[in-house]
Amino acid sequence: MTMLYAPLTIKDVLHLLPGVSERALRDTIRKLGCYSSIGGKMYLELEDFETLLKGTKACHLKSSGAKSTRTSAGLLTANAYEKALALATQKSQKLAKQKKKHVSSGQRSTESSTKPLSLKLVSNT
Repeated sequence: MTMLYAPLTIKDVLHLLPGVSERALRDTIRKLGCYSSIGGKMYLELEDFETLLKGTKACHLKSSGAKSTRTSAGLLTANAYEKALALATQKSQKLAKQKKKHVSSGQRSTESSTKPLSLKLVSNT
């Protein structure tokens, strides 16, 4: 069975990375190219979130020759990926439950909902 994960929204990622501004987050995500876009809204899959975490590590910046700065993006929590996975799984499970409820409420009984007709025989003799 394939496990489905709901994509993370910018609000979800901001919740996982407290102290990071929305503008800084969007700029970093665009720079790294680790997102999907639907109707102008940004979404991150788990792989995208992992790319974001790896791409903003302070040691990554030093090894690439870039000047290291102490920004909130470089001070990410170690367990943010696990939190993102749990959040994506939780959102996916909620969606699945909503779909089940919708499908089961739409099913109708195969039994007839009308009362059976009763016939009376009348004789004219």
